[in-house]
Amino acid sequence: ATQVISRIACIFHVSMPIRSLFQFPTVKLLAQNLEQRLYQSDPEVQVIESHQKTGKLPLSPSQKRVWFLEQLLPIKHVYHLPYVLKVTGEIDKHGIEIAFQKLVERHPSFRTTFLEEDGIAYQIVSDDVKVCMEQLDLRAASDPNEEAKRDIAREVEIPFCLHSSPLIRMKLYQVSSNEFYLFFLMHHLIADGWSLSILSRELFHFYENFLLDQEPSLPELILAPSDLAYHLEAVSQTDLGKEHLNYWKEKLANVTP
Repeated sequence: ATQVISRIACIFHVSMPIRSLFQFPTVKLLAQNLEQRLYQSDPEVQVIESHQKTGKLPLSPSQKRVWFLEQLLPIKHVYHLPYVLKVTGEIDKHGIEIAFQKLVERHPSFRTTFLEEDGIAYQIVSDDVKVCMEQLDLRAASDPNEEAKRDIAREVEIPFCLHSSPLIRMKLYQVSSNEFYLFFLMHHLIADGWSLSILSRELFHFYENFLLDQEPSLPELILAPSDLAYHLEAVSQTDLGKEHLNYWKEKLANVTP
């Protein structure tokens, strides 16, 4: 649902709440509602602008929430995002590692660390972050697939250091002569469920271009997550943002933590 709403906003430059998908459950009804919104003045629609990517960068509201809870929780792997791909066929392990490095170079999120000053969190994007892919050959194990699953379960529980990038790890397990598991682990501060499909698609784009000795053809990334943080921070200072804040202050005034 979130992806559909996001694509509508990107294509038509109109703000549509997720509940619209449930209020207008057919394409025809949704199109009619969209048409009405296109002719309405929507103060919530604002262009996200690109900002400098150096120095101390703000966190978005969702990042602030995750960072804050990370400080409170005794278990540090609650906000880990694991992702496993089963690959059948021959793999150029060096090529996969190069593709992984190019992915990190492309996305500022994978080069981001999180620090704090006087209790306020901020993020830093590094220019140069080197990554490596751990490789584990399990073909000699009694049950290679089960051994891979056990090791992945252990890996998921190993915490990240938020002060040190990258907040993403990759590991390649070989379970037979032509079967592999490609395991990714990311922190929720730099990615979400939607990011996983982008990650795998772009990784194999870089990998394929490496095998073909071609230059990647991905479009340039104009915006970064920190640009959204700047944008939401500015929106919160508008009359509409203050109105929303006051609304929730009133609603939660008598709620006991």
